[in-house]
Parts: sequence; C-alpha cells; structure tokens
Amino acid sequence: MRSLKWQKFLKIAQRSGSKELLSRWGGKIIMKSKLENGKIKHYAECQTSKNTARRPKDLF
Repeated sequence: MRSLKWQKFLKIAQRSGSKELLSRWGGKIIMKSKLENGKIKHYAECQTSKNTARRPKDLF
C-alpha cells in the first residue's frame, strides 16, 4: 500500500498536467475554480471565446 503522502503527491501531479488543450474556437482551455454556496466549483474556460463548461472535454 502506498502511504498517504505519496497518494497526495500523485493526485497533485494529475491536476497540474503540462498539456495545452485547445478548444474548437482556437483558444487555450484553462481550469478555474470559484466559491459557490460555500463549495468550490471547478470549471473549464476557453481563453478566446470565454465559453465555460464543467469539463475541458466539453469544449473540444
């Protein structure tokens, strides 16, 4: 079994990928977070068109 510290490191590595995702509108897709009703909501946003979606895959 992996230690808790190692598992946390792997989770962080998955979040901070070095891939650049491009949307169908030609802009880069970036992940953002906002606080809504006391909870953190993550969403993807296209930098050129400012379209938002729950997942980056929805902007391809």
